[in-house]
Amino acid sequence: MGRKKSASGKILVLRQLRNRAPCNHCSCVSRFVCAFSSYFRAFAMKRANPFADDVPIQSKIFASEREVEKNCEKRMSAVYSRTLRMLYSASHQRHENAKPERGQANEAATMDTQPQQCGACHRNCTTKTSCTFCDRPSCDSCTRMCASCEKPYCTLCSVLRYTQQGEYATCLSCGN
Repeated sequence: MGRKKSASGKILVLRQLRNRAPCNHCSCVSRFVCAFSSYFRAFAMKRANPFADDVPIQSKIFASEREVEKNCEKRMSAVYSRTLRMLYSASHQRHENAKPERGQANEAATMDTQPQQCGACHRNCTTKTSCTFCDRPSCDSCTRMCASCEKPYCTLCSVLRYTQQGEYATCLSCGN
């Protein structure tokens, strides 16, 4: 009974749509065609799948080499040992190439080996002093002696103070 009502209702809607004017918002011939196509998009039923019970469960057939190796313990242990070996060798190389810690190497020996770039003016010069605050090498023209603690500092780590008597440098640690 419900089907007949809905079917007769559908026929009534289609008759009303047929008597309307041409469509303005799309390229179809009439509003009837436009409304009819939208009606069937909304109410059209999907066809039932006749093979619903016969279809086997779909599964992945292709197995990559990586997945095969994951299941093989010998190959995985070889991968783990190779990875550990690479990690240890990289750590060993990094440890060998590391710079000496502060105060471990003789500063005079490291300063005289090659001309270094000044940390303040960035010129290549043979420097004999390094800044006490930042440990950057500094040339003689960029080195200032602190008036309070009397240690050498670069121009970046010292401040010039001007008084009526003249100018003097103080380090960032002493400040005043």
